Amino acid sequence: MEPTKRSEVPRDQRPAIKIRRFESQLGQDTPIDWADNNPVSTQFLNAISTFFPGVEHYALESVNKALGQISNPILRREARIFAGQESVHSQEHDDFNHWQDQHGLKLTRLTAINEKAFSKISRYSSIRVNLARIVAVEHLFAVVGHALLTNQEILSRMHPDVRPMWIWHAIEEIEHKAVAFDVYQAVSGSYWLRVLIFFEVLVTIPLWIMTLHLVLLFKTRQLLNWRSHIGFLYRLIGSGFLSQVEWGQLDYLRRDFHPWQTDDRQVLADAFVQIEANLEVSKIATANSSLVAIEAVPA
Repeated sequence: MEPTKRSEVPRDQRPAIKIRRFESQLGQDTPIDWADNNPVSTQFLNAISTFFPGVEHYALESVNKALGQISNPILRREARIFAGQESVHSQEHDDFNHWQDQHGLKLTRLTAINEKAFSKISRYSSIRVNLARIVAVEHLFAVVGHALLTNQEILSRMHPDVRPMWIWHAIEEIEHKAVAFDVYQAVSGSYWLRVLIFFEVLVTIPLWIMTLHLVLLFKTRQLLNWRSHIGFLYRLIGSGFLSQVEWGQLDYLRRDFHPWQTDDRQVLADAFVQIEANLEVSKIATANSSLVAIEAVPA
C-alpha cells in the first residue's frame, strides 16, 4: 500500500525570504554565561556559533555552484537571496565570536579552523554531493530552529542581549528551508544520495559540535563542572527540546519529502512578535532597524 502523500504549503503562500540587517551590540554588562547562567550550556551554544560561519559559507558556495544548472528564474532568485541570508548569518556570528574573544575564548581561531575544513570538503566533493550535504544540514537547522522558537523553556533562559540573534537566525533558517532542497531536486533529485548523505550528516555534525564544545569547556576550565553538565542535560532533555529535534529528522526519509510539508507560518509570525519584545527588554541588544529587509523574494 502506497503511503499517503503529505501536502505542502503552496509556494505563493509561504513567507517571503528576506535578507535583513542585523547587528548585535553586546556590552561589558552582557554576562559571559549568557545561556541559562550555566557555563556548560553557554559553551555549547558558543560551539555552535563557531561552527556556523564555515557551514554557512559552504552552503552559499554549494548552491551558487549549482546555479548554472538551474533554468527556473524564481528558483535562481531564491538561491541568490538564500546566499545573501547565509552571508549575513556568517558575518553576525563572526562578530559575536569576536566579542567572545575579548574574554579570552578565541572563538575566531576555532572558526578559522572550521572554515578551512569546509573549504576542503567542498573542494573534494562533487556539486551533487555538496548539495545533498547542504540539504541535510539545512533540514537539521530548520528543525532545530522550529524547536528553539517553540520551546520557551530554552529560549527564555538566554540573556536578552543575546537572545534576539538566535531568534533572528532561527527565523531565517525556517524561511529558506526549502531553497537548497529545491535546487538539489532540479540538479539531481536522487533519493538514495540524499538519504545516504543525510546519515553522514547526522553522525558528523553532532560529533563536530561536541568536539568544539569539549575544547571550549577545557579552555574555560568547566570540563569537570558536573553540576553545570547535569543542569545542561536536564534542560536539553527535560524541556523536550532534544526529542523534538530527533523526531523532526524522520520526515526527511520519506521519498515525497519536502521541507514545507511542515507548516511553520504561524511559528514565524509568533517569532517576529517575540523578537521585537526582546529588543525592548534589552537596552543594548540590537537596533530596531535590524529587522528591515535589504531585499526580499516571495517563497
